[in-house]
Amino acid sequence: MVVLAFLCGGALLAAAAWMRPLAEGEQAIREGRLELALERFAAAEARFDRLPASRRALRSAYAVSQDNQLWLLYRLERYDALIEKGASPPRAPIHFWAGCALFAKSRAEEEPEARLGWLRRAGDEFRKALELDPDDWDTKFNYELTQRLLAELRRQPKAPPAQLLQLLRPRPKEGAPAPRRAG
Repeated sequence: MVVLAFLCGGALLAAAAWMRPLAEGEQAIREGRLELALERFAAAEARFDRLPASRRALRSAYAVSQDNQLWLLYRLERYDALIEKGASPPRAPIHFWAGCALFAKSRAEEEPEARLGWLRRAGDEFRKALELDPDDWDTKFNYELTQRLLAELRRQPKAPPAQLLQLLRPRPKEGAPAPRRAG
């Protein structure tokens, strides 16, 4: 019994040391040090990548390292790095965040044809995320928003980037009374 307890204790200590970059990354997020957090989560993912069996054994910890990196890349507006990371094995969060990055790139694009291209790609990523997780309401919302914006941009391709989301507002019908302002 003593040997078994000793082995279990050793295994727990090894697991804690293995997971240290994840804990450090989460602490860095709490402290608002996003660059450090990104570095720590990348270090955790690199550990998992060096030992593929650990990815299978600790699947949820590996997903935490990836998902936090995706969120951090988006928050730090490193859209190209996020999109590149979207080439990872298919998981719904990877496609969701890649779609968000592509949507953000489309909002900054001045060229109408390129803007449509970014939006189409964003819609494709959101669709892939929905195929993997059909119950995710954030993804559903983003997918529908992207599709509606694409349809409006096909009708009004010259809309300036600053006014893209205004295209989604309903237009009052001619002759209808002006809506009352609340507040």
